[in-house]
Amino acid sequence: AHLLATDLTAAPGERFEYSNGSIFMLARVIEERTGQTLRDWLMPRLFAPLGILNPQWFTTRDGHTWGATGLHLKSGQLARLGIDYADVMRVLETEGLEKFDVSWTELQGTVRRALERA
Repeated sequence: AHLLATDLTAAPGERFEYSNGSIFMLARVIEERTGQTLRDWLMPRLFAPLGILNPQWFTTRDGHTWGATGLHLKSGQLARLGIDYADVMRVLETEGLEKFDVSWTELQGTVRRALERA
């Protein structure tokens, strides 16, 4: 309730501002919609394809993934996430896309097609 009562610092889309509360809320929405913890939902979609087989992620007392923090990975595992991010940024530059001008679904498709061509 506290997060939803917080005033915006700028109009939506006007300025980027990172918020741990927003990430925690996103984690809770994913958990509510899928019936899985964020970690478990991400296993086949992110961690397993990168060869990260048992990531440890802190949870709240009632079992919800923190989301914004508390993910424990070995340095090699963390590097795999960085390489994936680097691929996304490279494709954005190659395709001439501005970071916030496309939806996440469009971005995923663009990245996937570009990596298949590479």
